[in-house]
Amino acid sequence: MTGDLGKDIRNLFAKSVLEHEAARHLNADERTAYRKIKDDHAAMVRFEERQFELEFQTRFEVARKQIIDQRAAKDRTFTPRWFGSDTFDQGAIDRQAVRLVHQQHAEQLAHLGEERDERVNALLSAAGERQDAGAELRRQFKQSTDRPSGRGHRRSR
Repeated sequence: MTGDLGKDIRNLFAKSVLEHEAARHLNADERTAYRKIKDDHAAMVRFEERQFELEFQTRFEVARKQIIDQRAAKDRTFTPRWFGSDTFDQGAIDRQAVRLVHQQHAEQLAHLGEERDERVNALLSAAGERQDAGAELRRQFKQSTDRPSGRGHRRSR
């Protein structure tokens, strides 16, 4: 979840529409490709979740070091000691590092979802082109076989 409820609802609705369209307009080969896209995405999400669990401590330590390095940069403004405060609160730094690690993980999962949606959109557009071509062929065939009925369908010359 991104924190913006409206955006989350729009994304969920768009995902539902994609799945509905895929279930409705795909032939057998395209459904197989759609299932492969979904299975590949599920495998990548499982891999990312497992990597997150295994590497959480390392990612946390890297994020914590980055935060400390940012805060340790020299401040060129002069503030007397009695007006300033020590910004190196260990608990706050740890909480910020945990938030940063979780945020990066959520962004990675969102990126995987976007890739899946792009692949499904490409598959649906190809299916739409196939259906449009079929509809055009049917229209042309109907037009070529359309003959007037009754007395005037054959005229003598």
